[in-house]
Amino acid sequence: MVANYGTTAKVKERLHIDTTDFDTEIATCLTSAEAWVDIELGQYTTLPLTGTIPQLIVDTSNDFAAAIFCENHIQEYESRIGVFRNRAQETLARYIHFTYKVSS
Repeated sequence: MVANYGTTAKVKERLHIDTTDFDTEIATCLTSAEAWVDIELGQYTTLPLTGTIPQLIVDTSNDFAAAIFCENHIQEYESRIGVFRNRAQETLARYIHFTYKVSS
């Protein structure tokens, strides 16, 4: 089952892309990002998440998808890969820690 945590529009907003030229690619990046989120959350909860998705999970999915997109377009976005990837990883780690009371 495919998770639907982030949106193409929010990923494009992070990347400052205002055309539809990359919509299909960004959707693919988002699918990969959401799979990563599910792998990380899988040991703590039933997946995919349903109902109202926590904002931190939405943000994490969007950030990680943006990082994947940047990796695919290294020439234009190299300086931004770490920003999105690090923010996604740190946010998800905090979410897991506080939601599931997991020690570091």
